[in-house]
Amino acid sequence: MSESILHEARERFAESQDAWSELKVQALDDMKFGRLGEQWPVDIAQRRQIAGRPCMTINRMPSFIRQVVNDGRQNRPSIKVRPVDSQADVQTAEIMSGLIRHIESISDADVAYDTALDNQASGGFGFATVDVDYACDDSFDKEIKIGAVHNSLAVDWDAFTESYDSSDWGYAFISQVMPEEKFEKKYPDKAKKSDIDMSEAYMAPWFEGRAVRLSKYYEKVSKTRKIVLLSDGNVVDAETYAKNKDVFDLAGATVLREREAESYEIVIRLITGADILDEKRWRGSIIPVVPFWGDSFNIEGRRYMNSLIHDAKDSQRIYNFSRSTATELISLAPKVPWMGRKGAFKTDQEKWTNVNTESYPFIEYDGDIPPMRQPFAGPPEGAINEAMMASEDMKAIIGISNPSLGMPDNRVISGKAKQMERHESDTGTFHFTDNQHRSIRCIGRILLELIPQVYTGERVVRILGYDGKVQAVPLGQPIPLPNGGTKVFNLSAGKYDLSVEAGPSYTTRREEAVDALSTIVSAAPMTAPILAPQLVRMFDMPDSEKVTAMLATAMPPAARAIFDGTPPPPPGPPPEVVAEQQKAQAQMAISQQKAQQDFQLEQQRAQNKTQIEQTQAQADIAVMHLKAQAEIEIERQKAGVQLELKRQEAQLSAQLKMLGASQAAQSEAAPGVS
Repeated sequence: MSESILHEARERFAESQDAWSELKVQALDDMKFGRLGEQWPVDIAQRRQIAGRPCMTINRMPSFIRQVVNDGRQNRPSIKVRPVDSQADVQTAEIMSGLIRHIESISDADVAYDTALDNQASGGFGFATVDVDYACDDSFDKEIKIGAVHNSLAVDWDAFTESYDSSDWGYAFISQVMPEEKFEKKYPDKAKKSDIDMSEAYMAPWFEGRAVRLSKYYEKVSKTRKIVLLSDGNVVDAETYAKNKDVFDLAGATVLREREAESYEIVIRLITGADILDEKRWRGSIIPVVPFWGDSFNIEGRRYMNSLIHDAKDSQRIYNFSRSTATELISLAPKVPWMGRKGAFKTDQEKWTNVNTESYPFIEYDGDIPPMRQPFAGPPEGAINEAMMASEDMKAIIGISNPSLGMPDNRVISGKAKQMERHESDTGTFHFTDNQHRSIRCIGRILLELIPQVYTGERVVRILGYDGKVQAVPLGQPIPLPNGGTKVFNLSAGKYDLSVEAGPSYTTRREEAVDALSTIVSAAPMTAPILAPQLVRMFDMPDSEKVTAMLATAMPPAARAIFDGTPPPPPGPPPEVVAEQQKAQAQMAISQQKAQQDFQLEQQRAQNKTQIEQTQAQADIAVMHLKAQAEIEIERQKAGVQLELKRQEAQLSAQLKMLGASQAAQSEAAPGVS
């Protein structure tokens, strides 16, 4: 069995080498030309070096390559998962999107994407891989990893592919050449070169010299599998159902029907031409070696992949030749011979002999007329113009203009015009960026196939939001919902699709949003209560969340409901009801005002009556007091009068008594008179 697998692998490897060898030779030449600056034909460069002539390489290719690669770095593509059928839901799709961002984070997927894009622009094609491995050395949980392929020439792929990605590949190889001594030390029990019959078909490329070709051999194998229909409508693989039976039981899903279905399995083997060193497999339909094609086109059934700089190589060579020629002509200008009359150079003949290579403070000459030579004619315009034309040809061929290359532009044009020129440059190379997005979409499809197989059972996974915030999500176990219910997140249920969105990073977009919101608040200060919480939330400063929460309390209810979900007050009644209520409230206010006025009037009357009564009582008391005083005075006066009368009566009585006594005495004194 293993021998038949190895024989087929050797045949496929030779088939791929035959199909794509010219493309790889072209890619290698483009990479050496653009990255290493090997731009002169070897024979011409040798002749110039022997003759001592300038052989300059002014490599302008990296600036064009960096323009495309750095544009891709500034506009990171992101994978967004979307639900497809009725068994899928938006919440689970968001969890899968966050899980893919987590996979990209732990895998340093940006390195894989950037490396593939660099190889794509430099050589015409690049690659990235997807693999499954244990999360760490002491864990039984597995993680999906996205890997970089730094040497794109080490990949050999299906000879009959026509797709823009690896979805139609049946096989692929990623090889490395290992010294024989190192191989025997690492795999002592495996076949050595001395044990192998090198006359076997297609064996030679696997053992060259004292080296062994070690290849990771990917194969897509057709397979019959059993699928089951569950009571909740989901159709899942029987093996997946068995692994996650507890989760499905928790969700109340039971098997209704089952049948056999045709599908594919990905088998990954580590092989030499004579041994299988390792093997693993998973269910999937796409070889997890994803190509990033350059300028791809098909002519008469033959597929070509050109690099960004492939068609500009001749212009670069002309540029180098023209600049070298100009340099050579300028360097020869001081070597124009001196001219003088015969015998004019005898005195300082040695100095005159070396005058073009040495600098002297003075030189003597013979005769009256000093020697002369032709003046410098200036830089060679023909060579310089040719170099300028070659420079413009490079930009026109590649499709990138001066503003995109960061070159100074002294033209007086509007900012809108400059922006349009940059946009034209982006459009001229957009097929490279668009091909990268297609490849990342293929990586996303592979991840969607692997996630239900890797993240199974009861497990807590880490997901990342668009803003990089980390969240832990339990899988396969009930989670309480705000409405009081529960939900079990099962990544095996439902069907999902994805899209790839490209744009600036979250940090860049946040900074742009801060500038835009600040401008709005400055122009319209009345919007500050509404926009201030969102503006502060975007600031990268300590306690921004606390400040945001405080500012949110001053937001209008409707705006706050949008901002943080705080429910607004219940909606008011209809306008006609409001009008009636206002009318009733107005009438009630009038009635209350009238009643209050009446109450105040009655209260005033009562107060006046009380005051009158109090005044009357006080008057009565005063009258009574005066009356009493008058009566007392009258009685006093009456008593005085009576006392006076009694005194006078007593006095009169005394006087009468005295008068009587006097009369009696007189009577007694004169008795004869009678």
